[in-house]
Amino acid sequence: MSWPGLRADLVLVAHAGGNPHDAVLTATHREVLAAWVDGRAILLSESLPESLGAEECIALDGMAPRVCGVLSAFGLSPSMFAEHVEGTVPVNDVSRQAPCEAPMPPKTPPST
Repeated sequence: MSWPGLRADLVLVAHAGGNPHDAVLTATHREVLAAWVDGRAILLSESLPESLGAEECIALDGMAPRVCGVLSAFGLSPSMFAEHVEGTVPVNDVSRQAPCEAPMPPKTPPST
């Protein structure tokens, strides 16, 4: 069923089987093929045609999908954006993040 004229937020990820919800939540930046916000493409993989996005898509160093039409909305060029994100860790890159749980200190017996 479709509703013409309505917009959606969508994420397209590579999925090799298993739970599709887990695939979305654990996708790496290389597995994210595209993302649309309010019906506008903001990320688009090199393997997908640029015609899926309404605006120019730009490849940025360190990012697998191309960024589409969002940098100019913030007054940024690709080089300015690259400077802003230098040294950051993507939310979905768990290999470079600190563990969520802090180690518990050893329990000491109560003093008597």
